[in-house]
Amino acid sequence: MSNIAIVFSGQGSQFVGMGSDFYENDEVSKSLFNRANDVLGYSLSDICFSGPEETLNLTQHTQVAIFVLSACIFERFKNVLTAAYAGHSLGEITAYYAAGVLDFESALQVVIKRGELMGAAAKQTNGKMSAILGLSQENVIDSIANIHGVDIANYNSPAQFVISGSADSVDQANDALRDAGAKRVVELPVSGAFHSPLMESAVAPFQTYLSEFTFNDASIPIVLNRLAQPETNGQKLQENLSHQIQSSVRWIETVQLLSDTCHRFIEVGPGKVLSGLIKKINRELNVQPTSSLESVDDILKVEA
Repeated sequence: MSNIAIVFSGQGSQFVGMGSDFYENDEVSKSLFNRANDVLGYSLSDICFSGPEETLNLTQHTQVAIFVLSACIFERFKNVLTAAYAGHSLGEITAYYAAGVLDFESALQVVIKRGELMGAAAKQTNGKMSAILGLSQENVIDSIANIHGVDIANYNSPAQFVISGSADSVDQANDALRDAGAKRVVELPVSGAFHSPLMESAVAPFQTYLSEFTFNDASIPIVLNRLAQPETNGQKLQENLSHQIQSSVRWIETVQLLSDTCHRFIEVGPGKVLSGLIKKINRELNVQPTSSLESVDDILKVEA
């Protein structure tokens, strides 16, 4: 039985130049990027490979870029025996693709629509997000308990949390968290209060959109962000995606659950954000990032 979990990167892991080595040296990757360019009607590959950074960092480009590169990387791992998948926020859709729940074009269209609807919800609400470093979960919860309109959006690691909510409430919470002893409070460069109740207006339209697609049962269990529980049922996976955008990312619990049976984690996507978080959750875990073709091939040599 496999002890490997594959986890898929979320937004924030992008960098200019990502994927160029895959595109130039791997025919499957080249095909996936070109198919994405056709669906999008512009050259995503140029934005990934050449930037500029401000263009890549626009949410509508970032999300599809991370999904497409992650799909390219996964294609090289699809024959590796894996026990479970999980993805951080956006990465959960890549996990659906990996598990055969959605095909490539369908998953890409879902990523595009998700970004559009979350962006529209953000414009209707004056929201923001902040990362909190160096405070325990208990201290973060206690510090914001009496502040209406702010919630923990991401439980990233025992020393890193992200809060989300109305701008005034987040500002108030930032001050309270600094007073409580947070090492750093960093406002995130995002357009809205994602993974919070302020995304509610996106939920019903997203549910309607998702009903146009066929969601297959997952070939391998996917541990879901909002529940920190494995799921394989196609209908439940479909229902999950619309609720996920207003629900917290329970990454600590997700990794803890996976580590009950998995001791090796492969992070599929650009950068190594999840690798860092996973090591902070459990130092004993073996975590391998895959943002370069060389790093992928090094892992596959061991698996061969």
